[in-house]
Amino acid sequence: TIIFLSLGLIAWALGTLVWVGYYNLCSDVEVPYPSLADIGYVLALPLWGIGIVSLSKATGARFGLRKKGGKAMLLIVPLVVIVLSYYLLVVVARGGFDFSDSNTLKILFDLAYPIGDVLILTLATLVYGLSYKYFGGRFKLAIYLILAGFVVLYFADFSFSYATTLETFYNGNWIDFLFSAAMFILA
Repeated sequence: TIIFLSLGLIAWALGTLVWVGYYNLCSDVEVPYPSLADIGYVLALPLWGIGIVSLSKATGARFGLRKKGGKAMLLIVPLVVIVLSYYLLVVVARGGFDFSDSNTLKILFDLAYPIGDVLILTLATLVYGLSYKYFGGRFKLAIYLILAGFVVLYFADFSFSYATTLETFYNGNWIDFLFSAAMFILA
């Protein structure tokens, strides 16, 4: 768990280094999206996903799946998160999804971030919900912080996608604070 969560943080840090170091400071590009920085950001998502799955094994989430409530949560939570995210990001922000955009890389990242975030948020929520009764010992606070970090990251990425779609994002706004808070909590 620690190795994959840490590798995800390193990948995110490399993406941020490219975003700030190369694009913002050297190339004077304020919002480089899509860019090479997205490689680090997108790479972090599966690494964190693997870390969350590993965390679920350590926290006893599999025991929660033995109950009917746990199985229902496995179906209901992802469905609610996906429907809400799709509605807000695609229907509200974009007015529908336009596949005629000539920038296929942008379309790829526009799909990769919400899908990755929904998967991570779903996994984090499931780990929390299924293993809540089994938390204990000295790692209880650490597990809460990791799960809270992913919730904050979901809202940061969601807000970033929404703001860049509406072309209202700028460096240093409250969304960057959410990203910083998420990385701080996860670290």
